[in-house]
Amino acid sequence: FQAVMEDAAEKPLGDFFQQWLYQPGQPELKFSWSYDEKKHLLHLKLEQNQPGKFVFPVEFAALNAAGEVMATARFICDTRSADWVLPLPQSPARVDLDPNTRLLFRLVK
Repeated sequence: FQAVMEDAAEKPLGDFFQQWLYQPGQPELKFSWSYDEKKHLLHLKLEQNQPGKFVFPVEFAALNAAGEVMATARFICDTRSADWVLPLPQSPARVDLDPNTRLLFRLVK
């Protein structure tokens, strides 16, 4: 099966198969954010709390009080603790992790 998928993708998928099929569990993520009013920067923090490490793309959406998307961003999470900074002209009312529900994970407190 892996060989067929690699032929279709035209690239090696060994790491993908290792982490999603052979490694037990799924990402257990702790997510937080803050906004720097003076510098107009949105700070995003993502921590992996499960045993082992997963490498995956992750998306964020910053929304205003009306629920409208102000900005979106996509990063590769390849460490157990990751921090990213985005310029944003005003503070969001909320920031959604994986707004399009593309990632298999469990959110932890």
